[in-house]
Amino acid sequence: MKSSNFKLRLGLFVIANFVLFSIGIFLIGQQKNLFNPIFRLNTSFKNISGLQVGNTIRYLGINVGTVSIKNYQ
Repeated sequence: MKSSNFKLRLGLFVIANFVLFSIGIFLIGQQKNLFNPIFRLNTSFKNISGLQVGNTIRYLGINVGTVSIKNYQ
């Protein structure tokens, strides 16, 4: 009887800690944008002739994004 009670308490303890650990990792990852597959890259150019808003951006032959304008005020 004591053995099964101990195993039950141990199992609940392990499951509760796993849930708390998972929630902690998710919250920390959300703050650092670890789980977000989208990121914004800003850059400036001296000459942008031929560059138009909406053009696709290709890196190593793969479409990775689009050109957009951000107004700085």
